[in-house]
Amino acid sequence: MSKKIRIVTLLIVASMLILGLAACSNEEIVAKVDDVEISRDEFNERLINISGNEVLETLISEVLVDLEAEKEGIEISQEEIDEELAELQEYYGGEEALNNAIENSDTTMDELEEQVVMNLKIKQLVAPYIEITDEQVETYYESNADSLGTPEQVGARHILVETEEEADEIYAELQDGGDFEELAKEHSTDEGTAESGGELGLFGRGEMAPEFEEAAFSMDVDEISEPVESQFGFHIIRVEEKNEAEEPELEEVEDDIRDTLFEQQVTEAYGVWYQEKSEEYDIVNYLQEHEG
Repeated sequence: MSKKIRIVTLLIVASMLILGLAACSNEEIVAKVDDVEISRDEFNERLINISGNEVLETLISEVLVDLEAEKEGIEISQEEIDEELAELQEYYGGEEALNNAIENSDTTMDELEEQVVMNLKIKQLVAPYIEITDEQVETYYESNADSLGTPEQVGARHILVETEEEADEIYAELQDGGDFEELAKEHSTDEGTAESGGELGLFGRGEMAPEFEEAAFSMDVDEISEPVESQFGFHIIRVEEKNEAEEPELEEVEDDIRDTLFEQQVTEAYGVWYQEKSEEYDIVNYLQEHEG
């Protein structure tokens, strides 16, 4: 079962500061075009007109969540935060990719952690509003059985060279008892695998060049292929492991399915929860009153 995708809203710091900036009159000049000046007041007013109310509503909702979480005794541990961040890293493709996403969103890791805490509080608060039935679980299982299991995989090594002539020579050497791993270290142009004797590890369909994949999945364990041409050159392949596709029993993935269904229903449940809880508080949005 693949990790469930966490959807995290990255708040933009500049937008969060709109209200504070606009609270005082300031004729400081923030830009000039020739002799035409743009004041901070003009800048702040435009920001508020564009997204001020949206940001304020977000801040109001976060305050309400914090108040309700405190009332319910909900505390988020560092372990829970780290687990969420680890899943985000996996979703984005690693720590570096996540850091790039954060940077491109004009935010920081600390602000991301704050939003992770907010999302965890929301999930605990709306949990009583979400009911997952056995029928829903069974329907999801039947519709997603293929993706819930383990796909067919092959483990292999390869030697990659530029010309067919060189590939034929190496293949002949292998047929005469040559050591595959040593020949890979000596001749393979695949810098990522040559030092490990051409080891590619396990891979599924759709991960390799089509010609390479077709050959590898049709071979038996310990079989060595004749040279196979792809866009990268000529490969000699040795299959070392083959795993058939496995479809899990419902009982094996039921908890994961329930987690996934819960994640899918959080947004809708939060809307219901927020509407209900907001009626219990005296909320005044002065921006809306001003616009009215």
